[in-house]
Amino acid sequence: MFYDCETIKTVKFPENITHIEEEAFLFYTFLKEISLKGNITYLEDSVFEGCCMLETIKIPDSILSIGIGIFAGCESLKTVYCKKAPLQIIIYNLHFMIK
Repeated sequence: MFYDCETIKTVKFPENITHIEEEAFLFYTFLKEISLKGNITYLEDSVFEGCCMLETIKIPDSILSIGIGIFAGCESLKTVYCKKAPLQIIIYNLHFMIK
């Protein structure tokens, strides 16, 4: 999705985005913050895998499905803001962070 932009630190998505494709930010090591807007319904597998400096992600209420391993390798992740996604999906994905 954002090929060859590994130095991006913050990403804010516009309202017209409805899903984020698999491995869209794979190994973006400098990415620290993601703010997803209200129309995103699906995060495909491994979207943020390897984003080892990612600290904060805001998942909108519109989310319906979260793929497997979206937080794999996100060793610095401190905060996941999410009101509506099923807690078991978030917890399942957080286990990929454990070495």
